[in-house]
Amino acid sequence: MVENARALNDEEVAASTRALDGVDLTPDSPPNALRENLPGNDWFGRSLLRSATLWLELNRESDAEREFFLAFGHPSVNHNVAAIGLASRMFERQNYSSAAATLESAIRDDQDGAWAAHRLRANSLARLGDLPGAIVELEAALRVLPANLTRERDAIERQLATFRALPSPSKP
Repeated sequence: MVENARALNDEEVAASTRALDGVDLTPDSPPNALRENLPGNDWFGRSLLRSATLWLELNRESDAEREFFLAFGHPSVNHNVAAIGLASRMFERQNYSSAAATLESAIRDDQDGAWAAHRLRANSLARLGDLPGAIVELEAALRVLPANLTRERDAIERQLATFRALPSPSKP
């Protein structure tokens, strides 16, 4: 495992953010056997997500966040996965409003992981005290949850029942 010997100074951080200046993040190239028969765009997008996950495994959250952010803007990436990665970092720092806002504009119900993105947004909204919004998100999670994920369905239904039972500003 690679160890982080020291924190980067401000100059190094600034240089690393400029490293991708002028780099085409969507290289248009045909499928290639060396890239598991994926076109260049798809391969690069998936590589960003893999890189972010590896940074997390190395406890390098800021590097992971950067990669999730880059992935979030890539057209060939599953937006739900990238948004969950980015919003999870915010949630862990207790920045629930940013986590909820990130997910609000990013969730794609037609892509894998939509249910998990809705659930993370529900949890963020609940932490902000927006129980009606959290309930809406949990209901959306149930609508897009794959049928074979029965344990997740049970957990979301229990959470939904709990949220519905709690007093909210709109209840007397």
